[in-house]
Amino acid sequence: MNNLWFSLALLAGTMLTNTTTAQEAEGTEWIVSTSPGLDALLLIGMAAGNELQEERYADEISWLMEQIDGSGKEALKQLDKHIRQDSGALTGPALCLFFSGYPTASIDDLLTSARQMEARIMSPLKESPFWGGEDSRELIERTVPPVKVILEQLQQAGYAEWYQDQFGDQLQQAVEKFDDALSGYDIIPIQQHLLGQPLDPHLRVDILKFSWPHGIRVLGQRFISHPEYDIEITLHVARHELFHPPFDFEDQHYWQALAELEKSELIQSILEHSNPAYGYNSFEALVNEGSAQALDHLVAEKMDMAHDPGERWRESDGGMHLLAAALYHAMKEDEYHLRGGDYGKWLLSAVERGLINGDAVRERAIEVVGREAVESWISRKAESD
Repeated sequence: MNNLWFSLALLAGTMLTNTTTAQEAEGTEWIVSTSPGLDALLLIGMAAGNELQEERYADEISWLMEQIDGSGKEALKQLDKHIRQDSGALTGPALCLFFSGYPTASIDDLLTSARQMEARIMSPLKESPFWGGEDSRELIERTVPPVKVILEQLQQAGYAEWYQDQFGDQLQQAVEKFDDALSGYDIIPIQQHLLGQPLDPHLRVDILKFSWPHGIRVLGQRFISHPEYDIEITLHVARHELFHPPFDFEDQHYWQALAELEKSELIQSILEHSNPAYGYNSFEALVNEGSAQALDHLVAEKMDMAHDPGERWRESDGGMHLLAAALYHAMKEDEYHLRGGDYGKWLLSAVERGLINGDAVRERAIEVVGREAVESWISRKAESD
């Protein structure tokens, strides 16, 4: 499977470009809405198998299972195999990415895309950095038919009416709350300063019932949040997701430069011993997520909304994001947060200057999270060898 295609199992997306330059950042314009269609895909993903969501959404999963017949249940098994088992991704977020290039307001919209797969699913993804050639094509061709089976059965079961009756009022209130609250936050210029890539000033946030516990990016500058998240969490989703991917993952210069880091004891221990349910199961995923977390923390500091970095990276996802802590430490030491620039070029430069390598990442992570949190990963590696 192409490394980039699922470098993040639950946080995926593509950078949009327009005529705005990194030096000419426009103010942020927020668009807040909901999407029953995307929520249907997340519900399907949960029913196919997502241990992080099973308990919270047990009633909703049971409702779906009661609406589908044997062919629908077999379709769920196929989705779980192709996406979660074979690709190491989370099924619901991956499906949201696939379908997000065209309207997703309803199951009708999704079925139209499923029937016009080449034009409405393949084509938008081909224009994104997440297209992995034949690997991507094969995965979509395997997953869209079973999704179509389940969507047709949900439509016949009255999904739209059930969804509106159960969640419509809550979601509308959340849309109004977030629309009002987000309007005062201008994050695009700060992100362009650190990323070095042009960004569209428009940010779209879809408030979805079945998104917990995730923050998800789909195609374009479009994010998925949850009605119960507070404004700080929703801002974090937008701060973070816009940094995926932080550079061109198809450019082999990066992976050649980072090859020694990948072999380091700390990185190998994290890959071997972290919980695969979090979705960061490859070196590419660690670099993608680590870069995005380090950059989003700099944005949070600029906005006076940052929590203690040591506490964050000791606790997040079982303390596995030590590369994020090290990258953050290196950028602060190098004053990248002040001068800004092209993050990809900075990363290559940091490797060349010895700011980022196996030993440096270990020591920088210790400076941020403490020796015990870092050495615990080393001891796990030693115990398993």
